[in-house]
Amino acid sequence: MRGHAQMEENVVFPIMEMADRGLSKAANEEHARDLPIMNGIKEDIKSIGVLDSGSPVYQEAISNLSTRLKTL
Repeated sequence: MRGHAQMEENVVFPIMEMADRGLSKAANEEHARDLPIMNGIKEDIKSIGVLDSGSPVYQEAISNLSTRLKTL
């Protein structure tokens, strides 16, 4: 995710800014809003990776992650 965001900041946003002043500001604000959500999802995935796949805690974590992804 970090590489994707860096590519957008270094390549895509400057091109957008040249084409339409102010457009990259709106895109950056949108990214800033979504970043905490994406970081939370990344942490959830890391936590799920260390849980026992047969445990109730694992099943609950998978269910919570699924719900979270559906709300995006």
